[in-house]
Amino acid sequence: SFRSPEDFFRKTLEQLIAAKTLSMVSVWSPTFLISLDARLREMWADLKKPSSVPARFETWDEIWPNLRMISMWTDASAAAFVPQVRSITGNIPVQGKGLLATEGITSIPILHDMDPVIAYRSHFFEFRNERGIFRLDELQAGESYEVILTTGGGLVRYATGDIVTVTGFMRRVPTIRFKARNEFSDLVGEKISEEAGLAAIHRALKVCHGICGIFLRHADPGAKMGAAGYELLLFVESVPENAPSVASAATQAATEILEQNPYYTLAIQTGQLRNLRVRFLGRDALEKMQKKLAAQAKRE
Repeated sequence: SFRSPEDFFRKTLEQLIAAKTLSMVSVWSPTFLISLDARLREMWADLKKPSSVPARFETWDEIWPNLRMISMWTDASAAAFVPQVRSITGNIPVQGKGLLATEGITSIPILHDMDPVIAYRSHFFEFRNERGIFRLDELQAGESYEVILTTGGGLVRYATGDIVTVTGFMRRVPTIRFKARNEFSDLVGEKISEEAGLAAIHRALKVCHGICGIFLRHADPGAKMGAAGYELLLFVESVPENAPSVASAATQAATEILEQNPYYTLAIQTGQLRNLRVRFLGRDALEKMQKKLAAQAKRE
């Protein structure tokens, strides 16, 4: 058991540092690795370390020379954090996990320099978009589809809600990249898709530096007309001195994407939604949110 988050990170890091032959690290979200790295650098001087570990380090490959792979999410919302993970880990290859769900496995990674391949021998796959429903051999590169599974366990034509983009082929088997969930946020009829939300986040990230997490959420405080809206949460180690200009740039960048949706723009113009707001929160708040979302996912 752990007495506190700091106790958890300390004991975890000391166990990892002691693992001289560590060859693979597997996590779900890259944000966990980023949090782990922040604690590693913060606690480095006080951690118990074998004599073989260097006194100082820049990247993880200096601590774990046998580490050959980091497996984690690399698509959709996770894609924004991949460059940061690469910068803190050094020359260690990063491999995407493919598309996994409780109902079935959709894709698996095969080659390091290629997107995951559809697990065509695991289930019967169908794919649909606005043009219709297609078999595996009818997919086209560059097109996006929702995955439909028929499994040996009894699911028949189960619509997963996962949207994927076909990025190429490996021996005629499509390679895919997870794009988004087929879900919408709808407070007053604006119908913001997950894809649009992710695009807004990615655009905001281009003008924000030094943040350890970013989250777009809707805030509906009740029945007060015009009070509902969206918030862009920027998680930082400390609030930057130029916070107002960073917030303004992030707001403008994200709003440019959201306003491509005419329903969102109309809701703003008619006062049904307030304009996008930006809030700065600390790293502890990010960890609490991650735990809350993880607990919610388990219940669902």
